[in-house]
Amino acid sequence: MVADVFTYSLSFLLITGFMSHPSRFISFSTQRSRDLVRRILAPHPKLGLRAPDIFAQIHGQFPDAKESEKYLPNIHPDAAAQWKALGMYPEHPEHPVRSMKHLKRNILPEMLERGIIHEVFINRKNHKDTARFKYNPPTKTVYEILPEPVIPKGVDMEFRWRLIPPELVTDKGPEAPDPDPEKVREERERLNRQTMERQKRKIEAKFERRLRKKAERAAKRGF
Repeated sequence: MVADVFTYSLSFLLITGFMSHPSRFISFSTQRSRDLVRRILAPHPKLGLRAPDIFAQIHGQFPDAKESEKYLPNIHPDAAAQWKALGMYPEHPEHPVRSMKHLKRNILPEMLERGIIHEVFINRKNHKDTARFKYNPPTKTVYEILPEPVIPKGVDMEFRWRLIPPELVTDKGPEAPDPDPEKVREERERLNRQTMERQKRKIEAKFERRLRKKAERAAKRGF
């Protein structure tokens, strides 16, 4: 039984690791993904939108958008099926905004760093909504009491993203280029191999400990 568990664990680790290696999804935004966010936020210059609304509108208005092939991984169909079964595969693997996780973890933070968007906090107090605009850089916070409620009843706070007004854009030069996908992928492959090797050693060590305990119990029963 112990051997079966060890064999299954090690096999699963190696198979899934091999199938997903060296193909990995990028962990940074691209020009196409940023442009889609811009197009969705442009009609909302005053208060912007929440991340879930940005995601929903992107896929509602641009469902057929495709990421550049150089940024798409070549994932084996069997590996894709395994990751889907585990709930670890993006909803739209070829789309520039492939998942909510990608939008919130990579695209929006990078657009913030690039000075394209900024954060908007809307709080409700005493039946009035107050918008807090946070600009960074430069670090600056502006408060504004809104004339009418904008967040739903029962909600005390909303976090939104808004395009920085053109008059406040400090860097009007061309955007920095996207990272080289091959260099990024090579680094992720290296890290992936290290992770697999560590996991393999842990499984082997755990298996050896179980074998020792099993041998000790057998020896005690023999006396």
